[in-house]
Amino acid sequence: MSDIDLPATGKDFNIEILISGVPTKVLEMVKFKANEVIEKTETKPLGTTRRHINTEPLGWELEIEVDVSRKEADDLADIINSAATLRVPLALIVATTTKFRDGSKGKHKYLDLKKTAFSVSHGRGENMKCTIKLETGFPRVAL
Repeated sequence: MSDIDLPATGKDFNIEILISGVPTKVLEMVKFKANEVIEKTETKPLGTTRRHINTEPLGWELEIEVDVSRKEADDLADIINSAATLRVPLALIVATTTKFRDGSKGKHKYLDLKKTAFSVSHGRGENMKCTIKLETGFPRVAL
């Protein structure tokens, strides 16, 4: 029997961040946004009003927002910054699992991600939130 309350219960989507293949403990994901980056080229043949449109996928941009209940989110940003400063190669991978109402699952991996932004927000009476923006020049891998 499928679970019709998946979106309401938050069980419909799971994210895992891996650093050099090792899972981190960043938990309680609030929002996840993935945008495909596409290059668009337009050409017009001489003497016509038509245009030819070509598109080429360039990679992905991810935005992950988490509720911060422990220090792992800050530690993740510090590890990424330290590796970049020391010029140490760091394989950052995001693996996502989507559960659909019919019981099937969709899994994707985003490889060789680079951190482009990190922000933390506090509000009185609210959970501390952390937003991490990542980019990759590789296509996502369907599993």
